Amino acid sequence: MLYQNKVALWSRTLPLYVLTSQIAAGGQSLTDNTFLKTSTFQSMPNILLEFTHGIGQCQDSVSYGSKTEREVPVDNLLQSLKPNQRKGSKPRCHLLTHGTLEQIAERLSKLIAPWGFVSATDKWMPQGFDDVTEAQLHNAPRLLDKDTYGQTLKSWWLAIASSTSVTPNWDIASTCTIDDKPGLLLVEAKAHFEELKQDDRCGANNKRNIEQIGQAIRKANDGLNKLQDGWHLTLNDHYQLCNRFAWSWKLATLGIPVVLVYLGFLNADEMENSFSDSQAWGNEIRSYARGIVPVSVWDRKLLLGDTPICPIIRSIKIRLNSTDNAINKADTKGIMEMNQR
Repeated sequence: MLYQNKVALWSRTLPLYVLTSQIAAGGQSLTDNTFLKTSTFQSMPNILLEFTHGIGQCQDSVSYGSKTEREVPVDNLLQSLKPNQRKGSKPRCHLLTHGTLEQIAERLSKLIAPWGFVSATDKWMPQGFDDVTEAQLHNAPRLLDKDTYGQTLKSWWLAIASSTSVTPNWDIASTCTIDDKPGLLLVEAKAHFEELKQDDRCGANNKRNIEQIGQAIRKANDGLNKLQDGWHLTLNDHYQLCNRFAWSWKLATLGIPVVLVYLGFLNADEMENSFSDSQAWGNEIRSYARGIVPVSVWDRKLLLGDTPICPIIRSIKIRLNSTDNAINKADTKGIMEMNQR
């Protein structure tokens, strides 16, 4: 089995609700009615979502249900994190995965629409502030069967592996459905410009592991160039960017579809040089990745056989210091705006 405790995703259906989006594309307004509704629509508290699509823009404000009984101040939730983790992208990733299963699934579905969707039966890491552990895919039984995939992924990445060996951490990782198949949603999140380092090199200490990681990245680079010319993944710079695409490629070779999201958190006011809007974030990540990742692959589907890899750029506003600074176990309360770009 691909995932433990996993139902047959391809037989799952969700009812649709109509979310009318005015998209400016070439001077014309189009209507996009593609988003999903969960079974708990009426019980959801207020949340503001603002989407920006790949060409043109659409902005939608949606208010769900009524105020719920139990609210927890964001400052209280942040106590689950280390002091140096309470600003920037880290707490926002936990806020994004905090709430009921239905609301988290809907948020993540909106994040990756139309490339895939997440339901309440899916599993994700971290689990809000209840379990703040980030996924390492060689050892994430919530997401991938460890016996089937764990050892394969570990030996692909590391020459010398022990029980304490680590592979790249993912800010958010979730099972999902992509093209009617069980897949993975993988998120790399940023909140300010300084997080995008060009002089970013592999930090492994063991010489044999460094060689193994370099070989894994080279194989991924060769494989991706067979799908689309222009890849230059390397161990020596843009390392995090390169390993994100290398892992996505490896999962696809194992028959696991992937949506890889580069997520920008906008207006993180507690950080210097934060991203001001979705256009600034989209331009920055494309510029940062240029020469490593072909510009044309963003927001499109690459097919490795019949297994898709979908690299997409998204942005979202989550205000940590809002005057409406409360979040409850069901959902955010008016402090979240989401953009797709």
